[in-house]
Amino acid sequence: MLFSKKEKLSASRAKLPQKNVWRNTFLLKQDFLSRSWKGEEKGIKIGFICYIARLDYQTVKASTSLIIYLPFGMKRLRSMVIVALLLVTSTATALSTNPERNYRIKPEKLGIAYREISIQTPDKAQLTAWIFEPQGKPLEITIILAGGDSGNMGYLLPYIDGLRKQGFRVVSFDYRGFGTSSEFPTSREVLYYDEFTTDVVTVINKVKALFPAQSLGIMGFSMGTIMAFQAANKGLVSFVIADSPVVNVAKVTSRLATKGKITRYPSSGRNFDNMVRQMNFPLLTIVGKKDFVTTLEDVKTFLKKDSRLLTIEHEGGHLEGVKSSTSYFDDIQNFVRQLWKQTSK
Repeated sequence: MLFSKKEKLSASRAKLPQKNVWRNTFLLKQDFLSRSWKGEEKGIKIGFICYIARLDYQTVKASTSLIIYLPFGMKRLRSMVIVALLLVTSTATALSTNPERNYRIKPEKLGIAYREISIQTPDKAQLTAWIFEPQGKPLEITIILAGGDSGNMGYLLPYIDGLRKQGFRVVSFDYRGFGTSSEFPTSREVLYYDEFTTDVVTVINKVKALFPAQSLGIMGFSMGTIMAFQAANKGLVSFVIADSPVVNVAKVTSRLATKGKITRYPSSGRNFDNMVRQMNFPLLTIVGKKDFVTTLEDVKTFLKKDSRLLTIEHEGGHLEGVKSSTSYFDDIQNFVRQLWKQTSK
């Protein structure tokens, strides 16, 4: 038993720090159980372990995160919250469209500076986007994040924080029907919509207009790699980073069927594997050895050998690379730096 009866401490009795850390940090969910236990780390008692459950994700019966508060100030605490959010993010892919309209956490709650803009698509949809400036020495490179099929861009904050600390400007956005972007009817039986590609292309064009002197890449997650590949195939970006990529839509839906998921896709998915085989742009794929959606064998089969193609393997499953690899963000920066060395020769 992790906690004895004497060690259990209710939230009402807990002595919180002077700065209202509890309120500022745990807006992820109000229904929590607070427990305290005594421990030592360099002579400092560990104050709290906060266990957050019932994250309301329909695809996950109980997504849980363990956040440990050590009294080292807000900066350390923010890092702990980001780690906890990573645990949630890795389970937050439904492999069928399942958006969330409300943001469980926003950048300002973690002390991350950003600005919010609205982008209008050619068919009059309004997309919400966040822009984050790089920390430290900037690389003059902007990366757009194309999220997966569930949640909203709030779940991408751990990736945003990691990338900006590597010197990248980062732009995240919500597809129509996600977050505070325009209303759009979706079904959990549909893997993706062609309108999402329109959204990605529109965001790319807007970012190019805002930062014309910057090199531009796109990073896709799961379903988002479909839109990233389609946009890159049009020559709209300089490189693509694909975490848990979809390289064959038909295979993915077939595998999901074995898990009891009935998934449909638009007609553009019928020839998607042929497009993938013909792709000709710098690409970094991040693939888990336990990923049942896109396997390592899929990547080797569908992606042609190219000096500009790099695949990084990790021990985890779908979208678990950031948890499974301690060099996740360093690998991304090294890929981009190496790419620029090749192009500058």
